[in-house]
Amino acid sequence: MSVPHSRIIRIQLLVQLLKERNLTVATAESCTGGLLGKQITDVPGSSAVYPGGVISYCNRIKRDILGVDGDLLDILGPVSEPVARQMAEKGPLRHRGRRRYRDHRPGRTGFRRQRPAGRSCVRGRCG
Repeated sequence: MSVPHSRIIRIQLLVQLLKERNLTVATAESCTGGLLGKQITDVPGSSAVYPGGVISYCNRIKRDILGVDGDLLDILGPVSEPVARQMAEKGPLRHRGRRRYRDHRPGRTGFRRQRPAGRSCVRGRCG
């Protein structure tokens, strides 16, 4: 998969800004399958600002590893603002600097067909 040049530049800028401000970023991703974390680690020197992330493709990982409320997942499904919020607040390396959570569902899976294809939730948090 080819990454647009403008996205590469933005991620390089993000890494540079995090270094300058002595912050870190960790990710809790779902249907992106770790794409954001991979794009960050493609930048030389990103290990100084990216300690890691969690790929929580299934609800069990969101619940058991990230601490997302199971009832919330049952009621709202995995792609919703409240779930994104909990993934950011309870997610990986929560005592580090800046975190970003990204969850993207590129198409219907048969689960929760009433949600439109392509819906995504992004939640950022400074800590």
